[in-house]
Amino acid sequence: TRDLAHQLYFYISNFTRKDIKAMKRLIGIILGICAALGCCCIAVSAYAQEDVSASLTIEVTEDGAVITGCDKSFTGDMIIPDSYNSTPVVGIAARAFSDCIGIESVVIPNTVISVGEYAFSGCSALKTVDTGDGVSIIGEGAFAYCTSLEKVAISDYVETLEYFTFAECASLDQIVLG
Repeated sequence: TRDLAHQLYFYISNFTRKDIKAMKRLIGIILGICAALGCCCIAVSAYAQEDVSASLTIEVTEDGAVITGCDKSFTGDMIIPDSYNSTPVVGIAARAFSDCIGIESVVIPNTVISVGEYAFSGCSALKTVDTGDGVSIIGEGAFAYCTSLEKVAISDYVETLEYFTFAECASLDQIVLG
């Protein structure tokens, strides 16, 4: 290590002032780019989360909040919020996300108790679903015609799985229970 330190000292001591200024400028540019990319990543992440909430139509009932619809142009990962204006989200209404062809994955929080009939039917880009531990009822055809659906995680708490829940899900090759 002593020899390496001497070599490094010799290498650095042969730099001219012009070389050092150029290196400082280069390091400054690199740090600036890294900082800018970091801010962009944070901004994209924050925008994506706002985008999910802005894409939802939510109705507050005496039992809690229920998602009743979604902007059909939404694309990406749909992470259902666990609350809306401090009210727990307890349900996903019938056909709430039906034909939202840009949704690629869905994560349902533990607060949601029921997923309505055909709630996600026709979501052709949907590949994965995680139902969370709160869901006890999955309605008829809830994920029917999700032709790209490959993996579904269903909790042990699901008591009712209606007919045709995964009808025409030709890509479905893994259902994880538990």
